[in-house]
Amino acid sequence: MSAPAPRPYAVLGVVAVGTLMSALGGSLIHVAVPLVRRDLGVDIGAASWVLAAYSLSVSALLLPFGRLGDRHGKGRVYAVGFGVFGAGSALSALAPTLASLLAARALQGAGAAMLMANGPALTTAAFPPTQRGRALGLQATATYLGLSLGPSIGGWLAQRAGWHAAFWINVPIALA
Repeated sequence: MSAPAPRPYAVLGVVAVGTLMSALGGSLIHVAVPLVRRDLGVDIGAASWVLAAYSLSVSALLLPFGRLGDRHGKGRVYAVGFGVFGAGSALSALAPTLASLLAARALQGAGAAMLMANGPALTTAAFPPTQRGRALGLQATATYLGLSLGPSIGGWLAQRAGWHAAFWINVPIALA
């Protein structure tokens, strides 16, 4: 077991941003599905795959990306996750068809899986045992903040600027 990080709250800050971003990514588009349906000319069954593509990708890739982090470094996989998630978000925002949107959402979910699989381990490694519970609680708070704010932010953006705008919000976060 390695020693705690010299700046554990900096590690927690980066992990919390990734956690918040991936939770937002999962929940931003929920209320905008009717707009996606209308703009892309698809029925509700087809449009529901916009939500499912992200969730299925995260679910299928969470364990493999955790293992990849064990083998090649959790920090490295986590950092790549930011890039993959940001690329998936940008491609989702630019998607002209349902098929391209679904592929972009699956890519976004893959990035989220990289973040979700390795974030708690990075937080745990950064803090001494006496502070880990608090640190993991703060990370969980970032998750639920993203899940709570996502529908409101996504709905507001979709109403003002179209459903594509809901995907752009995570791109600058991922880049930063």
